[in-house]
Amino acid sequence: ALTEPDYPEVLRYEISKDKVKEPLFFGGFAVDVLNPEDEWCTETFVYIPNIMENSLYVYDHKNRNHWTLSHKSFKPDGKTTLTNPDGSYKQTYEAGIFSIVLGGRDKKQNRNAYYIAGSSTKLW
Repeated sequence: ALTEPDYPEVLRYEISKDKVKEPLFFGGFAVDVLNPEDEWCTETFVYIPNIMENSLYVYDHKNRNHWTLSHKSFKPDGKTTLTNPDGSYKQTYEAGIFSIVLGGRDKKQNRNAYYIAGSSTKLW
């Protein structure tokens, strides 16, 4: 818990509710620290996918701001159905961009981002 002495809260940034259409559908996020030697990790970005909005929120730590990106590849390809082995449970849903991971840095310190929609078999 963030309230315990060994786990102090370092930073809190809240995206205002009027900026988020689907606040309960954030997926797996990625943190990009450009200069880990900086004590406060000033140049840090957090990439936060929203599964139902088919959008990616990008938080900029240095400027304490965020923006949202959308792209047709963030959308689901169709419906996904989850079932258990005996067939007693079945749920169908459509999920957009679900998770994002970052690749290694190139010579210019840039990196690729790889992502997948929850209802898709494509890796972008």
